[in-house]
Amino acid sequence: ALLKAQILTHSARFISGFGRFMGRHRDRSSLALLLSAVATVVLWYGRPTRQTSYTILTMTYEKRGAMVEGFIGHYETCGGLDSILVVWNGPDMESTIDTAHIHATSRVPVRFRAEGKPSLNNRYRPDPHLSDIDALLILDDDLRIDCDSVQRALGAFHRSRRQDIVGWFPRFAMLGTPHSYYLGEPRTIKRGEYNLILSGAAFVDHRRYFELYWAPELAEMRAVVDSEWNCDDLLFNFVVATAGGGSHYLRAGTLTDLSRTTGVGISHDEDGFVRKAGNCLRRFHEHFGDTRLKTSRFRFSEDGEIPPDCDERRSKLFCQY
Repeated sequence: ALLKAQILTHSARFISGFGRFMGRHRDRSSLALLLSAVATVVLWYGRPTRQTSYTILTMTYEKRGAMVEGFIGHYETCGGLDSILVVWNGPDMESTIDTAHIHATSRVPVRFRAEGKPSLNNRYRPDPHLSDIDALLILDDDLRIDCDSVQRALGAFHRSRRQDIVGWFPRFAMLGTPHSYYLGEPRTIKRGEYNLILSGAAFVDHRRYFELYWAPELAEMRAVVDSEWNCDDLLFNFVVATAGGGSHYLRAGTLTDLSRTTGVGISHDEDGFVRKAGNCLRRFHEHFGDTRLKTSRFRFSEDGEIPPDCDERRSKLFCQY
């Protein structure tokens, strides 16, 4: 919105002076000069900058390969998107999707990175090709979030000086010994506060946190993620907390989770998912010790927003938007 206002303001200043200018200079060369100046202003203020551009990272695999083209088709229309990185989590990428067709038809550059050994940890692997990117948006391949919500989150991410995980799925972790508990979105909303944002739908500072996630001293914790085939987003929140960062929730305008209808995903057994998440939290809490996950309160009334539709009888993990 700020960018559009700048464009309109500066263009209007030139156009408003058009009559006065042409009253003094009626030759065609003067008109060309004025139009060139207007174009310069529009191009200068409309150009992508490090504050308005971002890259999307999504991770997929053989059973969900069909989602890739739909994912790209949705987000390539969003303003400010520089490129998309598709992390292929396992073998058989070339036999599953037509990468050449995607390269030829996509509006933005798309890069594929194949990971031979499947692991949820692969999402956070440091990538030298991302070293010049300030804002990385991680999105599960089955999520469709409206472009306006993406832009709002990008602004909030930069306002946090890229320290926070800024996203759309809040959770609450109750840490203790010998038990820790994981609250899904309905109970988190009811509680009125959160201390986790799922990193499968969030802006993150990959340059700072990916290296920390893959530090040798966290090898045992990454092994927990592999053994449970779960909890990578929980581990990532602990990594951010150890570096002084926090979590920032924004209510999405429109959010569709295609996995709720496809049957392909790790959260369909909700009771099993919550149990695994609790086990992970206990292990992570034991490892990270006194590291505190920063708690934030929801601000629906202050922001003039309606809370999402949450009903635990429908889902213990997710609300509807």
